[in-house]
Order: sequence, then C-alpha cells, then structure tokens
Amino acid sequence: MAIPIGPEVVKERAPVTILRAPHEGDIALWFFAVGEEPVSAEIAFSGLLAGAATTGGERILVNVPLVQGLPEGPDVAVTGLHATFGPLGLTYYERVRGEVVPYTPRGILLPKKCPRDGFRFSAYFSFLDGSRASARATVPCPQQRRR
Repeated sequence: MAIPIGPEVVKERAPVTILRAPHEGDIALWFFAVGEEPVSAEIAFSGLLAGAATTGGERILVNVPLVQGLPEGPDVAVTGLHATFGPLGLTYYERVRGEVVPYTPRGILLPKKCPRDGFRFSAYFSFLDGSRASARATVPCPQQRRR
C-alpha cells in the first residue's frame, strides 16, 4: 500500500489472510489485511475464483474497497497484492447438517502441459475516477525434474 503523509508517500506491506467463503457455483474468497505502521488498520474485502463454466475462463475477481488513511487525509492506495492459493490436495472441513464434511477445492484449472511461452495472466483495473489500466505477465514453465 502507499499512504500519502504530507508531501511524502510511505509504503507499507500488510499480511493478508485469504479464506474460502460459501458461494453458489464458484469459490468465494474473503481477504483480511492488517496494517500496523504508519497506519493501523484492518481491511476486509471479497473476491471470487470464477470457473470456466460461468465466465469462459478461469478468473480471480477481487473487490478492493477504498481505505481511509490518516484523518482528513487522502485514501490509501493499494499498489499490489501477492497471493498463493493453497497447495495441491488441500482439504477444508466444514460442518453440514451437524456432520463434519471434507471439501477439496478444485482450484484454478491449468492445461495438462505448460504452454510453449509459459502461463499468461492479465489483470484489468477500473478506478473511481473512471480511468482504467491493465497489466500482463507471463510465468515461465517450471523446470522438469530429471530422474
């Protein structure tokens, strides 16, 4: 995050906890961030891991709210979010009608083989003032383990 304090912009890193939340058809995400210095704040916001059946491709949708900085000062700017979405085979347990039931999320679907140029990702942003931005990145294929 970037926090304007007078003429200076102070950067702050805040740990983020991501939890799975109930939602029909897709996997809802609940983000909880805790900032400590220079601004003490707790921020909760929602997201959605939308599957190919509903969106035409795997997407992670995140709704980042406005975050108030110092009193009567400008809002905090969220400048980045780095997250890892659980290890393969992760199992959650939830109580359904009095019984504890295991749930293994399907996660993000990836092709069986890494694409020649790596995995391509893109993000699209829209802001309160009507402006828009986009970003693209390619993650190289993992190295094959030799036996």
